[in-house]
Amino acid sequence: MTDDGDPSGRDAAVPDLEWDEAKRALNLAKHGLDFLDAVLLMDGPHVVVATHPGTDAVRRKVTGRIGSVYATLVCTPRQGALRVISSRRARDGERRAHQARHGG
Repeated sequence: MTDDGDPSGRDAAVPDLEWDEAKRALNLAKHGLDFLDAVLLMDGPHVVVATHPGTDAVRRKVTGRIGSVYATLVCTPRQGALRVISSRRARDGERRAHQARHGG
């Protein structure tokens, strides 16, 4: 479900995404996923989960697909955009949650 309550998991518009270029390069080397592809994940059906509930840290884990790969994007809202922190292959539980909601 998206933050706006849309049960389809699709946003009316993909939010603006931003990131640190050095972190993008490190993430690509470590996980083989490019932050540039995050828009593909956000544009399709996805599941949003709050991380660190009950703390001041506002982070979201967004799980969806980039092509045939289930991926999880960790991001935080910042001044009208989403700041990408990391992108990695989805863990089994994250993939199952996505499949339970959207099939696949």
